[in-house]
Amino acid sequence: MIRIMKQLKLLMFITLFFVIRVNVALGADSAYGYFVCKDGDVVRLKSISIDDEDKTNYTFVYDTQGNLCRIKEGDYSSFDISYNPMCVQWRYGDAEEWELYDWTISINSKGQWESIEDTGSFSGDSESYWSNWHFLFNEDNCLTNYTETNRYDVSVILELTWQDGNIINMKYGNDEMMEYYDFYYNDENVNFTRQYSYTARLIGNDESAVMFAGMLGKGCRNLPSRIVSKITYEYGPDENCEYRFKYSFNEDGTLASSSYSKNNGTFVETKYTYEKIERPTGIKYPVNDYRESNSTIIYDLSGQRRSSLKRGLNIVNTLCGKNQKIIKR
Repeated sequence: MIRIMKQLKLLMFITLFFVIRVNVALGADSAYGYFVCKDGDVVRLKSISIDDEDKTNYTFVYDTQGNLCRIKEGDYSSFDISYNPMCVQWRYGDAEEWELYDWTISINSKGQWESIEDTGSFSGDSESYWSNWHFLFNEDNCLTNYTETNRYDVSVILELTWQDGNIINMKYGNDEMMEYYDFYYNDENVNFTRQYSYTARLIGNDESAVMFAGMLGKGCRNLPSRIVSKITYEYGPDENCEYRFKYSFNEDGTLASSSYSKNNGTFVETKYTYEKIERPTGIKYPVNDYRESNSTIIYDLSGQRRSSLKRGLNIVNTLCGKNQKIIKR
């Protein structure tokens, strides 16, 4: 049960970095891991480093077509991503003691993960693991709900309430344990790229890498300054916690660092690095402007349709099923 609950927690509060895809036909057209900055330049996530006791470090790897193909967590965990159809293989541990999960993923029309069929196997265990996850989103392409059912018929539910582009509360759990979170904001932490701060992982668990690239929709318009939580158990006393956050941003609007403090403890800092994309493989630079026609549909990375290319990274969807990443300066 503990393993199941931990795995499910990663789906929301690991840190999701939003860059949305537009078509179910993934592959070279995928834009996971990419951000459009204030000046219209395009960057992609390179690493996340956390100044915790374990000195946790995540590295993001892209293939020759510009697709995110691997997320590596230190020496013991990696997430390999493949496309057409989209699958994720997560391996954790070493040669002697390991866990291996295969996710077969269904994508909705805006590139968000609609469902996951998860199978897993473990060293020293002849039984396999199985579960299904299903996700719902609001009109602003933000995650509002997911449910999970596994081979033990244990269902876990996450519900998110949004207001003015920000999460205001969350409910997560099942009959044995329920967690409640209230989010508080100020006007200083404007989240231009709509990415989630990695410090939100403190509400999740250590197995929290695969969602960094933004497969579950947009993050908040502001990053939270404070989160208050209450955990209730079927057996045992309740737990109450308060988390406080600090942030710094790069000039281009991307998140440079974030820090959290639990119950007035020492702040733990997380740093983010990116690489600027000039002319990456798989991204085209148009000679002539694209206009929406009967054969093409243009989206920006927030999932909104456009009548013409917007400055920065765009997705052009053709009726023949082909998609292109196109940058307009």
